[in-house]
Amino acid sequence: MSNNNMSGRELSVLHRRRHGLSFYGWVLIPAVFLLLLITVYPFFWMIVMSLFKVAVRPGVKNEFVGFANYVGLAKDSLFVHGWVIQAKYVGISMAIEFILGFAIALFLNNMKRGANVITTIVLVPMMLAPVAVGFLYLYLFNSSFGWFYWFIRSIGILKQGSILGDMRWALAAIIIADVWEWTPFLALVFLAGLKKVPLDQLEAAKCDGAPPIRRFIDVVLPNMTSVIVIGVLIRFMDIMRYIDKIFVITDSCCCS
Repeated sequence: MSNNNMSGRELSVLHRRRHGLSFYGWVLIPAVFLLLLITVYPFFWMIVMSLFKVAVRPGVKNEFVGFANYVGLAKDSLFVHGWVIQAKYVGISMAIEFILGFAIALFLNNMKRGANVITTIVLVPMMLAPVAVGFLYLYLFNSSFGWFYWFIRSIGILKQGSILGDMRWALAAIIIADVWEWTPFLALVFLAGLKKVPLDQLEAAKCDGAPPIRRFIDVVLPNMTSVIVIGVLIRFMDIMRYIDKIFVITDSCCCS
């Protein structure tokens, strides 16, 4: 009798759980539909339209050209050059941000006092609008009164001309601004991952005589793999779509 009652209660709980899951699923359908409508549909429509020669004048039909637009882009030296510059910008920026972000995260994770205050200060650049950061570094790199321009001229790195007037220096200026603004993001992500590393594994490795480098490679990194991948992917998707800060610093993207 007791077993039958228990089974009945378990079935009732299971039914409620299934009912609850289906209810939440129905609630999420409008949000998922809206997300697909504003993201997936425009993407596929863009792919379809790329196969046509789009007519701007009214009354003129679009002409289907297949992959001719892609072939033209591949032969366009300016387009290829732009992707080379983009690859340099993304690769160098993310490499520096990754290294500095991990170093800052390790420093904050090992702090005994004041870690919360320092973390808040470190996150300040990330809270600023990209346009504001662009104007800030536009003034810093200004050839008339920019502090950074004066500094590199005084130590002899730049002999003449302006930073933003040269393509190589303009790219370096954008990378510096991006590293300053977004290193805190990776530092915050890595710090969250460090907080989840099991202390018993670190203590066991320490008792086995493993030096700090080995503990970091054998214990810390394996436990942070998913966090690192997620952080890097988010940062990569974010950096690929940035234009406002670049536009402000270089004045109409002269570096690309």
